Amino acid sequence: MSQTGTLTTEDQDALWEMHQQATDRLTQQMLMEVEQLLRPAITSHISGGGRASHLVVRAGTYEATRKQPWPVRFGADALYVGWEPSGKLSVPSDRIAEIQEILDRLTRLHGGLIAGTDLALQLPSVY
Repeated sequence: MSQTGTLTTEDQDALWEMHQQATDRLTQQMLMEVEQLLRPAITSHISGGGRASHLVVRAGTYEATRKQPWPVRFGADALYVGWEPSGKLSVPSDRIAEIQEILDRLTRLHGGLIAGTDLALQLPSVY
C-alpha cells in the first residue's frame, strides 16, 4: 500500500490473484458436491457405453423467477459427462432441488454469465 493509503498496482494484482484462487477453489468444491450427488447417474451413463473424463455444467438461458432471478445460470438440466451433448446426464428427480441449490451458488459466485459458459471437474479415476 502506498503512503497515501491507496492500493498500488502490485497490491491490486495480488488481491485479484487471491480472489481468483478462492473462486477456483470454491468452484471445484461445489462441483465435487454435485459429482458426489450424481455418482449413480454418472456410473449408469458410463456402464451404458459413455466415456467419463469430466463432469461439465453448462450455463443456459432460463426465465427469471423470484427464487432464481438470473436469466443466465447453471441448471440441473445442463449437466454432462464430457463435453458432447450425447453425455447429457439424467438427474434423479429426488436430487434436482439439492443439485440446483449448489448450481445457484455457483451462478452467484461467477455472476454475469454468458449462455454456453462451461465449468468442468475432472472426474476421479473410480469411473
